[in-house]
Amino acid sequence: MLWAVTETSLEQDAVLTGPDEQQLFVVHRPRHPGQFLIAPLAPGGFADHHFEEAAEPNGIAVSNDPARAAAAVTRRLLPRYAGALAALRRAAALPDPPPGPAQIPGVVQLSWNSDGTVTTPLSHVPVDARHVFFLHGFQYKPTRGNFVLPAYGHGAQALRIQAVASYLGDRGIGVRLRNVPDNAPALPPARQPKYLPSPGRPRR
Repeated sequence: MLWAVTETSLEQDAVLTGPDEQQLFVVHRPRHPGQFLIAPLAPGGFADHHFEEAAEPNGIAVSNDPARAAAAVTRRLLPRYAGALAALRRAAALPDPPPGPAQIPGVVQLSWNSDGTVTTPLSHVPVDARHVFFLHGFQYKPTRGNFVLPAYGHGAQALRIQAVASYLGDRGIGVRLRNVPDNAPALPPARQPKYLPSPGRPRR
């Protein structure tokens, strides 16, 4: 659908409005005479992070036969569209996430959230250490600009956080946990990097 809209010249298009704020975008399918592309439109009034938990439904191609097209939309598209809208509304009903911690030089702060996830702003993590977060189960959420460690359970999270903290600590970067539950892991202290440039004259 994106290719059809951005890379081709549309002959005609229409927006169909239905109940429960549902809207379907309809265009002729390029290079396929007698077919249409139909895709659901995202409703307004939601923040970007509300879409993280919604499985956004893809568009479908249908024939120009009205009965067959209506049957395909009813069977293949509308149920997934309704599920995505319900997920959006559930996400919007939850309190907004608290603002991230202020950045402290030489420290990565991890926030333990009420839903069991652990987060830290991507901008607070050194570029050459970000791969370690991915390696140990953190996911990047671009709508929030955060690394997120899912709620695997405190035992599994403890191992992952300790591994990340150990890697950062070996490079002289501290890790601080905020809103720590009682059974959160103990973190290793930050240490001086193993290799430091000599303060004397440069090497030849």
